[in-house]
Amino acid sequence: MKAYFSYWGKSGEDNGACHLLPYHSLDVAAVGYQWLQHDEDLRNFFAAALGLSPQATAAWLTFLLATHDLGKFASSFQDLRADLVSRFGRPEGRFKYRSGLNQAGHDSLGYGFWTGELLPALQKRFEWGGRSQSILNPLLAATTCHHGRPPVSVRTVQPDFTPQDILAAHHFASDAERLLASGVLGGLSDLVGCGDAIAMTRRASWWLAGFAVFCDWLGSNQDWFCYRDEPMALDGYWNEHALPAADRAVSGSGALPVVPGPLLGFPELVNLPNPTPLQTEALRVPLGEGPALFLLEDVTGAGKTEAAFVLIHRLMSTQRARGFYFALPTMATANAMYRRGKAIYGKLFAPAGRLPSLVLAHGKAHLDRRFTDTLVPMNSVPETDYLEEPSAGSHCAAWLADNRKKSLLAHAGVGTIDQALLAILQSKHQCLRQFGLLGKVLVVDEVHANDAYMHRLLCRLLAAHAAAGGSAVLLSATLPLAMRRELVAAFNTHAQYPLGAPASGEYPLLSAVLHDGLREVAVATRPIVRRTLHFKPLRSLPEAVQWVVGHARAGACVCWIRNSVADAIEAWEALARLLPAGDVDLFHARFALGDRLEIENRVLDRFGRHGATNQRAGKVLIATQVVEQSLDVDFDVLVSDLAPVDLLIQRAGRMRRHVRDRRGGLKSRGEDERPAVPMAVLAPAAQGDIDEAWITGLLPRTARVYPDHAQLWRTQVLLEAGDPLRVPEDLRAWIEAVYGPDAVAAPQALQVSESRVLGERRSHDSLGIGNAIALDRGYQAGGPGWWAESRTPTRLGEPTATLRLLRWDGAELGPFRAGEPWAMSEVVVAERSVAAAATPANSEVASQLAVLVTQWRHAYVVPVVLTKAQGGGWTGAVSNGEGTATIQYDSCRGLEVQ
Repeated sequence: MKAYFSYWGKSGEDNGACHLLPYHSLDVAAVGYQWLQHDEDLRNFFAAALGLSPQATAAWLTFLLATHDLGKFASSFQDLRADLVSRFGRPEGRFKYRSGLNQAGHDSLGYGFWTGELLPALQKRFEWGGRSQSILNPLLAATTCHHGRPPVSVRTVQPDFTPQDILAAHHFASDAERLLASGVLGGLSDLVGCGDAIAMTRRASWWLAGFAVFCDWLGSNQDWFCYRDEPMALDGYWNEHALPAADRAVSGSGALPVVPGPLLGFPELVNLPNPTPLQTEALRVPLGEGPALFLLEDVTGAGKTEAAFVLIHRLMSTQRARGFYFALPTMATANAMYRRGKAIYGKLFAPAGRLPSLVLAHGKAHLDRRFTDTLVPMNSVPETDYLEEPSAGSHCAAWLADNRKKSLLAHAGVGTIDQALLAILQSKHQCLRQFGLLGKVLVVDEVHANDAYMHRLLCRLLAAHAAAGGSAVLLSATLPLAMRRELVAAFNTHAQYPLGAPASGEYPLLSAVLHDGLREVAVATRPIVRRTLHFKPLRSLPEAVQWVVGHARAGACVCWIRNSVADAIEAWEALARLLPAGDVDLFHARFALGDRLEIENRVLDRFGRHGATNQRAGKVLIATQVVEQSLDVDFDVLVSDLAPVDLLIQRAGRMRRHVRDRRGGLKSRGEDERPAVPMAVLAPAAQGDIDEAWITGLLPRTARVYPDHAQLWRTQVLLEAGDPLRVPEDLRAWIEAVYGPDAVAAPQALQVSESRVLGERRSHDSLGIGNAIALDRGYQAGGPGWWAESRTPTRLGEPTATLRLLRWDGAELGPFRAGEPWAMSEVVVAERSVAAAATPANSEVASQLAVLVTQWRHAYVVPVVLTKAQGGGWTGAVSNGEGTATIQYDSCRGLEVQ
């Protein structure tokens, strides 16, 4: 019996069951082999990236995957199950196994064995030169370090490996080579001798790492790969067990590519009769050759979402892409886009055969019934003609949806931009997300809303996506010229197309980055979305309240967008005293998730496209920035606290968004019949003596939310100039008047905040560069270290904490939202307000809480026990670092820390 049959690779909990290491190694290799047989595009991608033939590429990668767990031959790892070591008759080792983010686990030990033991032997055998180590090391790191992080430095495999371990690992690698890659390794001389080989393998290693993680996860699934602990010849196991099981696994995963559908006409695709001007340009703009970038800048209501789907469809139908990921700024906007995408995504794929998966990708997707109801068991992915079965709805294989790390592997995805940015950050399993985006069209909405840090990360993501041949579509209301230039330059980092810098001042604008240059196409505007916005100044809170009340009593539906939760609650309280009960809704981010989702749905039902006249008339919504982006809501009258000009324009898009009659009923054609009401803006005057407290006096919380007070002042100058904002003619000029290099100088008192914010932006930009992966360095860690996913910053800002609300009924402690998952009772707040949980005074409450906390050991939450308050609502306590803070919660008001 070969010595390598005395090593276990996978084990049961405590029942003595195990799967031999050589078998598990072949299982993972078989998954990779079968996937490459089913997926010609992926095989060709790796072949082109490595400069090898497709056949040699498949054999070479299969062999690498077979050696992915060489580190498990180390006695330090084997001793984790001393019972199995004893059962196989081997002595225990003498060195303690190490694992963790900065420890050399079996993955890094495998890399150390490859580079220190196996590779030198192959170099000698095939007479590869000294460069071969630098050329092959990135690929070895990618396959051995298959747990989502690059290798930790391993200077020597001893003492983890005993001499017997080293010999067994060598023998297994030799037998695996004969079985899987006979004659192929010698052919690697072409790769080793290529002048660009180091750059090629370093770049390819990032996607190979994701492929290796994917294969290991599938190859470790007992639903497909049964444990076997009796020795048999490797070729027999490979042909009789590994290959058949792997074929079932890749077919059942729900991630195999689905054939794109034929080109459809515009009405068939989006279920609209005629395209808008922007959609018309999307239908006819050249696609070019190779990766392409499209930037769509247009007003609200111009049909940017449908135009993006037109471009996705054209790219897919011409075999330029095979799926998409639609990235939104928030979970609320992602949920709304998911509802819209469900009606379109199936038409992008061939009408017969395997169903494509549509995944909702964000931290709370598992709580959205619209998504979870579409999941099907992973071993029962159906084949059907779904175009003839419209009731089938969207579909997602459960294996893809059970973990956010795998969500981008679905054929179609809608989610937050964070899930896409994690593909470029130094975060655990970043490579799996990057692999998931391969071959997809990346669509990013509300690009103008990104701060300096997220903008830099998006630039890095675009560069990496283009390097792998991926195309992207960016959607925005208006982009400052400097930001547009940076996005174009980032995409062109590796493509190296002959481009000039973007220069057009036209608006609306479609910009296309193609192999033969940059095209900037001015887009016409439909009369229906042309508008002239007048602005009314409001100088005090009582004046704003009376403005809202007057219009609501006249039958209009009104929205007041406030800049902070506390301000929103303050306005809601004032209006609730003056208007009938139930007529004033409050919507902000500091509700328990279950309450927030209910409010979001109520807002969309009442103020969305199909809201009935009697639902809307006289109703008021007080909201924060949660309604600012991408939510399809429409109000007769809009009030806003002062905000930077681009955000005010975005907010204005929520006023008279749809075409309605005088009573607010939706019209299918014609002009809007509602009276034109100016957008009211609560702000101090921009004229007179301006001191540092200019914004603080009237809107102190706004001063903290938008710390560049010079930008606020420039915005207010535009509003007070008396000229209306003509949409779209004036949009570009207004944006540049606040953000452009020729913007008017702010008063001296406000330049302090401007300089401070400018310094912070530069710092955040540098931080984005430092936190992102460096493609050209190959699959290795760099910068501050490889973070755990839950701690990887996709956004900067004030640190937050998640409060988990519990309800004490006098006898039992449970979720505040009884009968629902714990996440439905969670609220995110500023970390400075809540340092830790408070110790309950009631001993029974403390005892039950202690039991629950042990069950939440992997959750980063602060538990808050709530009891019924005398005046209504619920009350609890937390520690704020200086003492005890009181928590007040009400399902109508949300959460407040006092």
